Amino acid sequence: LGVLERGLRCHADLEFGIDPPAILPPAVVADEAQVNREALARAIDGERQPFIVRLFKPDLWNVSHMAELCGRRRVHLISDATYTVLRVVQANPAVELLFDWVLLPLLGSRTTLRQEVASRAEIPLATYLEGVQLQSVHQPPSVSRLPLFLRRVLPLELAALAELVARPRYLHDQPLSHVCPEAMDILQVPRFLLPNWIFADEDLGDDFLKDEPTVFIGNAGCMSYPLHRNIVQDHFALLVLRGTKRYAIFDRAQESLLEPSEVAPGVWLYGADPFSPDLVVSPGLRRASGWMGEIGAGEVLVAHGDSAHVFENVDRDGPTVAIKFWFGTRPPARECMGLSSFDCATRLGLRA
Repeated sequence: LGVLERGLRCHADLEFGIDPPAILPPAVVADEAQVNREALARAIDGERQPFIVRLFKPDLWNVSHMAELCGRRRVHLISDATYTVLRVVQANPAVELLFDWVLLPLLGSRTTLRQEVASRAEIPLATYLEGVQLQSVHQPPSVSRLPLFLRRVLPLELAALAELVARPRYLHDQPLSHVCPEAMDILQVPRFLLPNWIFADEDLGDDFLKDEPTVFIGNAGCMSYPLHRNIVQDHFALLVLRGTKRYAIFDRAQESLLEPSEVAPGVWLYGADPFSPDLVVSPGLRRASGWMGEIGAGEVLVAHGDSAHVFENVDRDGPTVAIKFWFGTRPPARECMGLSSFDCATRLGLRA
């Protein structure tokens, strides 16, 4: 396997050297004083490109304070979207055996898929936050990426789950109100965002309610998902409160160049990896146009809802903290008409 991996790497490096992928520019950056919500929405709809807004008075978070506020709460380190794919995978016993006897041993793990999932459920928040801070101070994690031959032969949904195991554990895409309700009281929302804390899905109505915003806290090397498209098609805004993320974003028109695959109903992943291009299997990256760069603390990236995108934490001096809002104007659930966000959430059982 080692010889095979080296051979594949040499071939991939040769393809990269002969005809490298397109160089992607960073997103346009504007100061908050230059931005208003209506103009930003028109620009995203019309130009279909992401924008980064640099905040005038950034709300920079101290992770230790979050532990003091909510350290006893238990959190999940797997998002609802990942659980959706996981349920599809675990429905096939042969796939679980593949993970337990082949993939996990190849990744250097002596656990099973069920044990990996269990290790990311019901974790005390204080324990998790202490761990990410100690890792950052004492031993920055070395990111264990999937071997190239696995990335080429595995279906995308299996490769995404294997990547989840190979990378550091990550608190990602979880509603902030579930992770730390007290933090909702101290969160400063940029003036060009008008969050609707509880809203109904456009297609499924009140039977499928969203609770926003969602929070991301993790070390360098943490990644929520590979290149993907959101299930909810509203534009989104990612606010970085601490640390740095790198990003790659592509317009929907570029989808055919990115090796798309619908791995579950409404869940789209892409085989192209803009951060570590394998041009043998993703030659479309040579022609794909998009945006790539970094976003740091005190900045907000706003992007079109049907864009393909991927983010990765890159700050090795400490955990990166980010909050995601939906940049939309969905009406609240019918049961919540005329109620405050807090009363709405309480009525719907979304707050303790």
